[in-house]
Amino acid sequence: MPPDAVPLLAELSVVDLCVNRAGSVAGMLLADLGAVVHRVESTHGAHRRASPTEEPDAVCWDRGKHTVVVGSLDPQHDRELSVLLDRADIVLLDGTPASCDESLLTPQLLGAGRPRLCVVWLPPYGANGDSYRDLPHDPLLLAAITGYAMHQPAIDPDVPIAPVVPVVEYIQGSLGASAAVAGVLERERSGVGQIATVSGVDAVGALLATLVNDALDVEQVFRPSRNPEVGPSFRSYRCGDGEMLFLATLIAPLFLKALDVLDAFEVMLIDGVDGEFLHLFRPEQGRQASRLLEAKFAGQPRQHWLDRFEAAGVPAEAVQSREHWLASPQFAAAAGRYGFEHPVAGAVETPRHPVRLSPRGSAAASSGLAPVCWPARADGRSRPGPLAGLRVIDLANFLAGPFAPTLLAFWGADVVKIEPTDGDPYRVYTLSYLAVNQGKRSAVLDVRTVAAKSAFSELVASADVLVDNLRPSTRHALGFDDRALERMNPDLVHARVTAFGDVGGFAERPGFDPSIQALSGMMVATGGPDTPLNTTTPVHDVASGASLALGILAALWHRTRTGEALKVSGSLAASSALLQCAELTTFEGRAEPPHGGVDFLGPSAARRFYRARDGWVAVAARDDREVVDVLTALDADVPSTIDDDPHGATATAIAAAIGKCTVDAVLAALRAGGVPATAVVGADWATDPYLEVNGFAHIAIDPAWGRCRVMRGAGAWSRSGTAVATHMHEQGSDTEGLLAEGWTAPH
Repeated sequence: MPPDAVPLLAELSVVDLCVNRAGSVAGMLLADLGAVVHRVESTHGAHRRASPTEEPDAVCWDRGKHTVVVGSLDPQHDRELSVLLDRADIVLLDGTPASCDESLLTPQLLGAGRPRLCVVWLPPYGANGDSYRDLPHDPLLLAAITGYAMHQPAIDPDVPIAPVVPVVEYIQGSLGASAAVAGVLERERSGVGQIATVSGVDAVGALLATLVNDALDVEQVFRPSRNPEVGPSFRSYRCGDGEMLFLATLIAPLFLKALDVLDAFEVMLIDGVDGEFLHLFRPEQGRQASRLLEAKFAGQPRQHWLDRFEAAGVPAEAVQSREHWLASPQFAAAAGRYGFEHPVAGAVETPRHPVRLSPRGSAAASSGLAPVCWPARADGRSRPGPLAGLRVIDLANFLAGPFAPTLLAFWGADVVKIEPTDGDPYRVYTLSYLAVNQGKRSAVLDVRTVAAKSAFSELVASADVLVDNLRPSTRHALGFDDRALERMNPDLVHARVTAFGDVGGFAERPGFDPSIQALSGMMVATGGPDTPLNTTTPVHDVASGASLALGILAALWHRTRTGEALKVSGSLAASSALLQCAELTTFEGRAEPPHGGVDFLGPSAARRFYRARDGWVAVAARDDREVVDVLTALDADVPSTIDDDPHGATATAIAAAIGKCTVDAVLAALRAGGVPATAVVGADWATDPYLEVNGFAHIAIDPAWGRCRVMRGAGAWSRSGTAVATHMHEQGSDTEGLLAEGWTAPH
């Protein structure tokens, strides 16, 4: 742990049986918060880490953990492992169903005879179905199975894009860590542990929630494009000095400010745009507007535009490398790094945990308090999930802030979203808004008025958690600073997320997800140094929400032990410390993390997407021998030399053979040869049987839109269940009821 970190979870013992990134990251995040994490290795080679040269990312994943080497991974035959499990509060497991069965490390067997144990299982794909669940772990295969590959930036709309930065696994790890703390919180009330399953499919569902959804009864009005050159208000531009910036004007008021700076209001007069902001996302109009703005940006150097955008309050940031990000004051203020000594790698610098937790009140006011848990509430609104009865106020808008309380709602919390009379600005994106805010009740309160502020204070007095994404100056102007909230409710956990953190010279700076993709080097990693690309998936928004949820749950655990209420602070900038934590970890001899490229199909001939006659397949051979097996299985011409180049002779031979066959024929041949491969899911995601059996999406009824297909909540619980929202709440429909019911009653 960093020397100044507060060990909130110090009483919790965790056994980490993971070998892949997602589970290892879950253990890392728990260790960051003070849990005692034992990472188990076996003398027979199973679960062993390679050297830092071969597996540099593990230097980051294993920080703060205790390595325990056992003779056998079977607790029936190894006493040391059995004792560890008997004393543990949490076990982390990330094998496929078949590998868990084979090693006798199934969630059910681990929990047998240990009634208080909370088992968090993070299978790399899904826990159900026979098609893909037991494939060897590979981010390329997960991107294919879930359709994630078809929602990444591409010039050619029919091309799947291979992952470069493994953001899905980082998100899965964060969700797994959150599930672990939610599980022990529920155990405090019931006395019994349970199994939480957080799969790779769940993590992709969280990341694609704003992109993959359907209105079944009405025509959908907005569908984002994969082409990074189409949406003129939300894309990168090359300036007159050759440097690039990202213009992050997600909503109309911000884009109009940008047009004022650029002197380019003629964009809104383009035929087919006709003054309507959302019409700019139509392909033809978007390209025309983009060409016009490209010419404007090319007229001045980057700093000229950045200075003017900053003065006008327009979110725009430089596209830069990871090295620039690590050296920047923004990163230092929002997250920063700390050093430790690794027994093999030597001196290591690694990013800090993505959230900060600190006392809300004065030390004197918060010392010696009695433990506080949320009470059982017999108000007729009991929901399934480990967090049933928890009361959460969501005062946030857009995406990063609301996602944290949405995750808590999935797991049973009673969440009330409070909006001003004109609503959350993100409502313009209709189904994306619904997907991000499902499972919440809705209240309309203009907290700038005296009457509404009084009602809000009453709600806060009975809440357990308040989440907002207000800038510090706005929070102070509204009277919601730390002292005011402490007067309203001394037991309140206050969580907030901003673009650049609550302290430092960037605290008031606006920003959206791609702003941090640009600054943190992710765009350079995704597209390569010559053509940086932002992923269309809101990765930092989702990471910030998931991290904030983990921080909230850790703060609630701390409150149950000490009575002390904490504030939890996160930011989009700090979430880069999660999404690229291994890539931003440095030590002498560290190899350069990989880079992608435009329409990137994969890193090598062995691991790449290939086009068949009727679709795409993902091939994930693990070594040269399997590459030869691929060629043999497809009756391809075997080159004299097997090479790794994704566009070399071997790849050309594989592509030629696959191009002659159907997807089914290719998969049959590869499976017969023992080569991991899958079809790439595209527009047919809604009817894909594997995604359906793993609960990828569900139908919810919205008052305005009727039946909507949206992503299901992340994770499943063996005993307490998961809260699935079958109906959306109309804006403001719960205002009067909330003020009349028990929500306004004190704890």
